[in-house]
Amino acid sequence: MQGIVIKRIQFLENDLLVNILCNEGGNIQAVARGGQKFESKMAAHLEPLNLINVDLIVGKKLNYIRNIYSVKCFCELKANIELIDIAMRAIFFINKIIKPNIENPKVLYLLFELLSILDNTELSSKIDKKLLLHLFLYKLHFIESLLPEEQDYNTYCLNEKLNSSSITYADLNRIIKDKNLATLIHIPHVKGTITALNNYSSYFENCFV
Repeated sequence: MQGIVIKRIQFLENDLLVNILCNEGGNIQAVARGGQKFESKMAAHLEPLNLINVDLIVGKKLNYIRNIYSVKCFCELKANIELIDIAMRAIFFINKIIKPNIENPKVLYLLFELLSILDNTELSSKIDKKLLLHLFLYKLHFIESLLPEEQDYNTYCLNEKLNSSSITYADLNRIIKDKNLATLIHIPHVKGTITALNNYSSYFENCFV
């Protein structure tokens, strides 16, 4: 199956415990045996944000990674700390909103497209990357019919690093209720961001009116 690594932590003495957002099975947790060892062939493939192909052994309590290889590593994104910050905020919301083992391939595609946009140097230089996070949540809501908790939203979307796109939690709820992003036009660079994204792909198709 294919998926994106969204979290990994140390597990026992030499293993890694990894969360993978998969096209089959949703947010799956699995153990990479020996993943912490220096000579491990798995470790590089299990970096967060990597798109991977993975073969799992399903156990009674835990899943185990049998084979794995990287499909796309998003190297341009990972070379820019600002882009990493936006990507990890999006993943934080996925971990909070998406329940384990609930399959929804659209969420994986949504995240893949977000990472692809951030990884595209020419495109990411033209868009308001803070606004992109808000638009990601807008799309995620229509896939899962859920919004993040207001406290999480205020912490991860309205802190000092993201203050150029001052969309409040009430604003986001109103935009979703109206199904209309026209209310965002007052935010700097919104028109340029919309144009650039629509020219790039259908990621936000039917979002803009």
